[in-house]
Amino acid sequence: MCFVRRKVLDTRTQTWYKPPSLLLELLQGTTNESKHYRNFIRAYNSAFSFTSSGANFDRTLADNCAGVYTYRIQGAVYHQISNALLPPVGHAPSFAQIYIYNTDYQIERRCSIFPDLHRSILEKIQHCLHVANPFVTQFQANNEQALLTASTQEFELRIGEPSIPDRRYDQPNASEIAVLMTGDGHEGDGRRSIVLRKRGGGLQFVNQLNGYYDPLHFVLLFPYGSPGWSLQLKESAHVTMNQFYAYHFMVHDSSTVLHLSGRLFQEYVVDAYAKFEESRLHWIRCNQSTLRSSLYRGLVDQVATDNVVMPAGRMIILPPSFTSGPRYMQGLYQDAMAIVRKMGKPDLFITMTCNLKWPDITQSLLPCQKAQDQFDLCCRVFQLKLKELLHLIIDKEVFSKVNGRVYVVEFQKRGLPHAHMLWVLDAQYKPKTPEDIDKIVCAEIPDPSDKDLFDCVTTHMIHGP
Repeated sequence: MCFVRRKVLDTRTQTWYKPPSLLLELLQGTTNESKHYRNFIRAYNSAFSFTSSGANFDRTLADNCAGVYTYRIQGAVYHQISNALLPPVGHAPSFAQIYIYNTDYQIERRCSIFPDLHRSILEKIQHCLHVANPFVTQFQANNEQALLTASTQEFELRIGEPSIPDRRYDQPNASEIAVLMTGDGHEGDGRRSIVLRKRGGGLQFVNQLNGYYDPLHFVLLFPYGSPGWSLQLKESAHVTMNQFYAYHFMVHDSSTVLHLSGRLFQEYVVDAYAKFEESRLHWIRCNQSTLRSSLYRGLVDQVATDNVVMPAGRMIILPPSFTSGPRYMQGLYQDAMAIVRKMGKPDLFITMTCNLKWPDITQSLLPCQKAQDQFDLCCRVFQLKLKELLHLIIDKEVFSKVNGRVYVVEFQKRGLPHAHMLWVLDAQYKPKTPEDIDKIVCAEIPDPSDKDLFDCVTTHMIHGP
């Protein structure tokens, strides 16, 4: 990574990963208050978020007490914000509108929306954000009294793109992130700007390419309002969205607010991946001619029969390079069948699952952190152990000589990486008798005298009802 891009990322890291002392105490503390905050951190973030999130959330996994917590969604992810600074007459404020009112009302309103949250924690977080967050400062500057006593002239609050100065990379302040304007709202300000008027109705979508897309929703992850990735960052520092998030998902400091946020960090990672995937799909949708998709369409029309009704609308062709696309999966299937056709039928079926209690994982966790909170670490350790297993089977020949192999790594319902492997042994070493099979696999509980093997099997290979 070149010096300019590294400088931008390193300087932004200083404001991303240095949380206020109060939030750090809640994330790393051992008191009941800190434990409650970590368990309900997503609810606390929703209480202070400026935007609402829309997605098809799988509650069957999140609400199930068995196993690790898993945040899973289906379909597109989007953030919405109210068009009006003030709620309609007779309606209570929500999300960003709450910040317009005085601090006492803000606490009362949030306690009424989230009655299960602790009032003392809400008060601490609110005080912290009023001091550190520039969005809160800007909304408080346009408080209810100023808007209600103003003239009939319309107001609007514009939140534009984050600026990237040439010689300084400080955290944004209130005057940089938003400006209060007067007028009828017809002045042009770019498609990615967020415009909030004095009164109105409905919701507006926050553009995913806006640098404030992340800090407006994940307020507790970005208490200083630090901007995320934007097109300006790509144009000025040549940092792609993939590079930006890959860099910040790594642990750079033991006091990082991201990796200590547990379930909220899971939501943020899923949201970032959905944004990255949507960006790829948008490029494919707009570059069908570059991908020569017309050739694929002809093949599809040829395969379709007269009795099949083709869906109406424009067909978008996903190239084979798109991960998990139909052509990508079909290509992998054809490769696997080619190996079997050349090497013969597989003889061994071996599975391997990630264990959250591996010392390599538990010894690398941050304070008050669980293995499920740092899934990137689990995946890296699993990949290293998988490589070691492949080395033992291929190079060390623990099952004799191997002629071919096919394996796939997938993620279980609970999010842990899991490998399925098929092995084709050399013809002279293929198991042909029950005695040969007994040398490879055993379906019995080991003798307790072999303590290591007995503990391993009874701990990891016997499941409850």
